[in-house]
Amino acid sequence: MTAQPLQRSAGEVIRLHSVSSPEPFCDALEGEPAVLSPDDIARITDTHVNTVRTLLNQGILPGVRMGRQWRTTRVQLARYLAGE
Repeated sequence: MTAQPLQRSAGEVIRLHSVSSPEPFCDALEGEPAVLSPDDIARITDTHVNTVRTLLNQGILPGVRMGRQWRTTRVQLARYLAGE
């Protein structure tokens, strides 16, 4: 897994490298909402929202669908970024 960018504040991107546990990612995601939309995840990881939706649709990134909208949690995103 390659370095994952995380948006911490306007214009600031932090690159975190794949690690064996999600704790560093949880720390980096602190301050983000507990429940994340695909738009939130795209902003945080600096990826396109369609990529995030594809990961959710394929079950690669865990999440739940509420009607037509996907949601996931900070913890699930941190685990995905850590490679779990």
